[in-house]
Amino acid sequence: MYKRVMLTLLGISVVAAVFIYIGLWMLSDEGLASYQDIKKSMGVAVPAYVLQTHAGDPPTTSETVTIDEGTFKIIDMCQLVDTVAFEPDVLEALLRPCADTAHDNCELGPCNCHYDAHYIWLVDPDSLKVYSTCVGDDCAANNEDGYQGVYP
Repeated sequence: MYKRVMLTLLGISVVAAVFIYIGLWMLSDEGLASYQDIKKSMGVAVPAYVLQTHAGDPPTTSETVTIDEGTFKIIDMCQLVDTVAFEPDVLEALLRPCADTAHDNCELGPCNCHYDAHYIWLVDPDSLKVYSTCVGDDCAANNEDGYQGVYP
């Protein structure tokens, strides 16, 4: 009887652990999917800005950030979202992962970055390719482009 109870408890523990693992995996997968959606939207929005404004250059702050892929300019999200026509939910989604740091995507205002977010969005002004860097202790890596295990 004791052995059967112990095996049953062990079985329940294994099943619970599997459900917890699957739940955490799904949450992390949602973060990855959200990150990828925003990065894809940024990859469209930056060239759209250049086309709409005929500026020739993407909207950037005066700051640069060096990551493993190179040194890039910080995207001025306020200028970007003010110029490119977005639905309000898309606008908020684009700003949601923007980290509120000393040198961030919102430093020129009037939009706001978020204190609990983790990413700074960057652009190569020549190719208009969008990069990101994750800031903070929650990131799997800093100074690398791409999803770093945390979102926003």
